[in-house]
Amino acid sequence: AVADLAKKDFREAVKHGDPGSTVDAGRVSRGILEPALENELFLLPPGGVTGPLDTPRGYWIARRLE
Repeated sequence: AVADLAKKDFREAVKHGDPGSTVDAGRVSRGILEPALENELFLLPPGGVTGPLDTPRGYWIARRLE
């Protein structure tokens, strides 16, 4: 599954996402993302990867870079 791949090789997993998927979305301030995604993403340690999160804009798998 893409979620498992994302934890091993995020760059490769992004290739299986939709056309808007990216390896680095830049800095994202609080209050921009859906609350469930934001809460999980900001609690991750640097390099951590979220599980698939269901949001109004579809499922997300995100990696915290810093």
